[in-house]
Amino acid sequence: MVILCVGIMLTSRYWLKVTKLEISDGDLPTEFDGFKIVHLSDLHGEEFGKGNSILLEKVRDQKPDIIVMTGDFLDDDTGADDNAELIKALPLIAPTYYVSGNHDVVSEDFDKFVSMLEENGIRFLRGEYELLERGEAQIVIAGIEDPTTWGEITKATELVDIMHESGVECFAVMLAHRNYWVELEPNLGVDIILCGHAHGGIIRLPFIGGLLGTDRTLFPDYVDGVTQTDEYSMVVSRGLGNSIAIPRFLNRPEIITIELKAE
Repeated sequence: MVILCVGIMLTSRYWLKVTKLEISDGDLPTEFDGFKIVHLSDLHGEEFGKGNSILLEKVRDQKPDIIVMTGDFLDDDTGADDNAELIKALPLIAPTYYVSGNHDVVSEDFDKFVSMLEENGIRFLRGEYELLERGEAQIVIAGIEDPTTWGEITKATELVDIMHESGVECFAVMLAHRNYWVELEPNLGVDIILCGHAHGGIIRLPFIGGLLGTDRTLFPDYVDGVTQTDEYSMVVSRGLGNSIAIPRFLNRPEIITIELKAE
């Protein structure tokens, strides 16, 4: 039994899982049918192969159109330099976008990390959006900073208002670290929200799902997978690493590949 438990903990820490999702939406332009997004979250300084070579190989294999990073790549024991190879390599695979997580913004190395992102061409979306084009069609990639960020930040609702006031009414993908949007803003005017933060419930139980919230609550909601509201699909990554002493259990580190489909 001890050997089995150790084996499960090791696979839950090091055996990367690629979860492939299809999201169909009638608002998606046909030009973007088949558009692939690789979603990475909550690395927390974990390393998959030297320089994250195994992680990078799996990302390359997905042949993404864009890569998104939804926060918490730093941790108490992890600095910007620990992410250096990943930061250099990701934008060589596909255009890469980042939003901050709570562990990132409190790290003493956060400013250096942001500088490394910018130097390597990774776009840090700080309450901002960018238009992606295919032919005559456009979609939006937008992102907000984590609410623990020091100083005034642009809220998700404010960013949506800014987009609409600028005449941007196309299919929109929002990046945001936290996983509470279904309850906080169920009518947010976007089509997809990509987030992390929940670590899949840390310990996962068969037929039940996640056991622990990152706030130490039991059986938390919205810790993985897709939740649909009348307005959008919220996709929550189980993440790649961990930030607490309790190890991940029956909870393999996750890369998500989302393929958008026009209905």
